Amino acid sequence: MLGVGVVGAGRMGAMHARNVAKKVPDARLVAVADTSEEAAKRLAAECGAANVFTDYLRLVENREVQAVVIATPTALKPQIVKFACEAGKHVFCEEPVATTLQDAQQVVKSTQRSPAKFQVGYQRRFDPLHLEVKGALDSGDLGSVVMLRSNTRDPLPNPAQWPDLKASGGIFFDTCTHDYDVVRWLCGSEVSRVEAEGAPRSQPDQHTAITNLYLANGVVAQVDASRMSSYGYDVRVEVLGTKGAVFTSPARPGGVRLLKGPQEAPRAYSWYEDRFEEAYLLEMRSFVECALKDQEPRAAALDGKAAVEVAAAARKSMLEGKAVNLPL
Repeated sequence: MLGVGVVGAGRMGAMHARNVAKKVPDARLVAVADTSEEAAKRLAAECGAANVFTDYLRLVENREVQAVVIATPTALKPQIVKFACEAGKHVFCEEPVATTLQDAQQVVKSTQRSPAKFQVGYQRRFDPLHLEVKGALDSGDLGSVVMLRSNTRDPLPNPAQWPDLKASGGIFFDTCTHDYDVVRWLCGSEVSRVEAEGAPRSQPDQHTAITNLYLANGVVAQVDASRMSSYGYDVRVEVLGTKGAVFTSPARPGGVRLLKGPQEAPRAYSWYEDRFEEAYLLEMRSFVECALKDQEPRAAALDGKAAVEVAAAARKSMLEGKAVNLPL
């Protein structure tokens, strides 16, 4: 039986504490620590933990605690990890492990000096839908990975619950790192180049962001994240392989869709003529009508120029390895 102490009595800490106390047979919750004594006492009482601390150092030092679950604001994690590792305790640390590369490197050093186990809370690696996608890729049935896309969209936050930039690191850290991990995990390769953009630029922390990732094995991936999802929480992943594709559809029965040929999709198209047959007809009708009636086309020369300019900027960005501003 593993004695577990939870540092942080907020939403994530409470969830982990309840799981340890009620749903993990080989573990026992023995302590809770939080700077709010009231919150720590309330959670400990709910989960049957005998020890309550307002100082995480005392929790780590407690002899009954063999493993420490860290669910604090990110800026505090590196120091707690260091102390727990020095005490020889096993550590489960919620993501992200740090808000700076320097601190993340320190976390690695701390874990390397300890014989105990260390795990980061990237729960998508344990999610049945993501595991099914991983299995489809590892089986080789989809061939080699060509392209991957992952997204995390959070519901609109209460203004009072907007993340503290100093404590969380911002959207690229507190949200996108889940997706960055999924990309590395599914592709089995390290990221070699990154391009990112966030909006609004005028704010120190963005509510929406897109990251393009280029991996060492040649795969390209895109991550999109937002805290402005009006329709609810939405996490999905899509992978295109040389022999097929797989993507999660959480709202769909089964949750995962696998495509290995046009015949397997309810309505798949063999090529662009099939998919856009009606559109090609309608655009030609519109063109003729504009010519006969002296009307402006829906897609004009400036539209054509704008698309070409974006394409030229994209190629320039790829070749130079940096973001390119428009107009060129």
